[in-house]
Amino acid sequence: IADVIGGRTLSLDESQAGAASLTVPLEVHKSLKHDRKGILSMARQEDPNSGGSSFSILLGPAPHLDMQYTNFGVVTKGFDSLKAMEGVEIHRQGIFIMPKKRVGIHSTYLYVSCVLW
Repeated sequence: IADVIGGRTLSLDESQAGAASLTVPLEVHKSLKHDRKGILSMARQEDPNSGGSSFSILLGPAPHLDMQYTNFGVVTKGFDSLKAMEGVEIHRQGIFIMPKKRVGIHSTYLYVSCVLW
């Protein structure tokens, strides 16, 4: 919810606010690994069933996320965009490596194509 509300410049109407408060349960399978660049993984809070609108695009393998975070797709086009993301200044927060500043996605259809599992 923080990403939908915190990342917006326009206010949400009642219907949008209701949708933004929905969460997605943890869905994992042993065959779905966080094993390469371009994997899409659902972010969540401490509660495993608290996935919302935030997700990560891996820039490399992250096996510590396996069976802990929902892996729901992979980038199929737009690797130049991922290469540009590798140049973003980062910091470590616990087990995670994150950008120092929020990276917003303004358009996906022009730059990144992905397959959802």
